[in-house]
Amino acid sequence: MEDVLKIGLVATSRSGSTYLRRYLCGKYGLADSASWLKTNSYENIREAPFSKQSHILKILTHYVPDHEIDNVILDTSPLWLYRKNMLRQFLSHVYRLITKINLVYKKEEVDFLDKNIPDNSLVATTEQYDTFMRRLEKFWDLFYTHNSGKLLSYEEFVSDPSEVAYDVYEDYNIEWTLWEEEGITISKSPKKPRLPLKLDIDYTKKFKNIDEIRGWFNE
Repeated sequence: MEDVLKIGLVATSRSGSTYLRRYLCGKYGLADSASWLKTNSYENIREAPFSKQSHILKILTHYVPDHEIDNVILDTSPLWLYRKNMLRQFLSHVYRLITKINLVYKKEEVDFLDKNIPDNSLVATTEQYDTFMRRLEKFWDLFYTHNSGKLLSYEEFVSDPSEVAYDVYEDYNIEWTLWEEEGITISKSPKKPRLPLKLDIDYTKKFKNIDEIRGWFNE
């Protein structure tokens, strides 16, 4: 079997990694790992069907044990995704922990989420903040340690998805027109991916201790 392109999408929770991963996979015909590393060990990667062809592997910093994550990144071509708006990322993270809902695909679901949680009803804890920041610090430690691959912000991506995707296409030498790997022919026209909706929820209104939270982020 010829070497396949393995893009390791390194990110943290609620950074937009699912949207970016599905967008790139759909646009260029790459196999989608989904959240495979969340429930599987990397040592079993060859058993995963997606690993037989060029793919994007989602690597959240808390998915892989500290003593293994460097080797996982070294075995891929890393693409680093972060979010400039850390406050919104944190609030989204806590909101997900409470609602247990990761992604939504219909406007009605967004409206339900917004209306189902009353304003000033949530409280974020310092323990949640500490966990969130540890994962962010781990992300940046890994980025500066490995010093390779493209660094991309979620805000940059959503401002112009097509342009950013083309930059990734060029930087990682992605070929999507037609290829064969392990005797499997990949279609010239990949399926349109099912992309989650952006949650246009004003999280700041939902948290009773929003002033305290802003202080944690020096805002």
